[in-house]
This record gives sequence, structure tokens and C-alpha cells, in this order.
Amino acid sequence: MKKLLFINFLKDVLKLLLIIGLSLGTIIWIMQAVNFLKFVTEDGHNLQVYFSYTFLNFPKIIHRILPFIFFIALFQQISNYEDKNELLIFWTHGIKKLKFVNIVVMFSLSIVLFQVFLGSYISPLGQKEARNYLRDSNIDYFQH
Repeated sequence: MKKLLFINFLKDVLKLLLIIGLSLGTIIWIMQAVNFLKFVTEDGHNLQVYFSYTFLNFPKIIHRILPFIFFIALFQQISNYEDKNELLIFWTHGIKKLKFVNIVVMFSLSIVLFQVFLGSYISPLGQKEARNYLRDSNIDYFQH
């Protein structure tokens, strides 16, 4: 029973993390994509280069906002559980508050490891690929 409570809590946090992350990431991505329109208008690259370049920048955005969105998701979920008295279920089933904090810390460390992996491998790889794609593309002034 205790495992199910923790799994449910972590699923809820992860679900909220994904929703907030994709929402906020998409907003930031669109704002940056507008700045990258100069590749089409000023530099003369085609739209395929533009879309590929902006798509390959998305992991960098997620890497930078991940700690912020994790804090928001965790805080929001704990507040929701507190408002609905669901944390009381944890305490009445014999789960110690220290055990709850340990689970949250372990989950936080896994998010940190994911961010380190994202920031040290995926994001630089995407940036390198985007620069190579831009460098190897032709300047063809709106041709298909």
C-alpha cells in the first residue's frame, strides 16, 4: 500500500512536470523561433533549414528550464495533496514524514541526473547538429 501511494504521488508530479515543461518549453521555443526568422529573411535559407534549426534547439530550452518547472510541479502537487487532505492518507498509513522527504529527494536526484545527461550530451549534440545543418545548407532564397 505504501508503495502505491508513493508511485501515485510520483506519477502525479511527473505528469504535471511534463505538462508544465511542454507548455513553457513551447512558449519559449516559439519566442526563439521568431528570432531565428532572420535565417530565412536575411540570410536566404529555406524553411526546412529554419524548422530543423529551431527543432534542434528544443533540448537546450528544456535543459535550462527543467529545475524551475520541477520546483513548480513539486510545489503544486504537494499543495494539491495538502488541500485535498491526501497527505493525511500518507501519515495515517504509517508513512513517516522523513520517508516521504527521502522519496522526494531521491526523485529530485533522478531529475538532476536527467538534467545533467540532457545538458552534457543531448543538448550539445543537438546544438552541434543544428550548426552543422545551418552551415551545410545552401542559400537558396525561398526555394523548395
